[in-house]
Amino acid sequence: MKEVSANNSIEDLSRVFRKISLWKYALGIGFRTIAKDGTKTLTVFIEKKYRVEGVRYIKRKGYALQHMMDGKNNRISIHKRVQVLKET
Repeated sequence: MKEVSANNSIEDLSRVFRKISLWKYALGIGFRTIAKDGTKTLTVFIEKKYRVEGVRYIKRKGYALQHMMDGKNNRISIHKRVQVLKET
């Protein structure tokens, strides 16, 4: 299990990230807040390691739920991202 915490006083940013690895899979969960604009983000990603013709790859699927306060208005957005990376 991996945990990373950071606090940046310039943007008042705080972030917590945890990653759990099991065999060929990894699950990561992150939470980030920015006090300056009231943004809160929850991120979940799943990694899978595999081989094709002797070349190692990592496929990463990530999902993020973002909540923003814009004056009196609430904005909620959902993002999806898929990456295929060559392992070095």
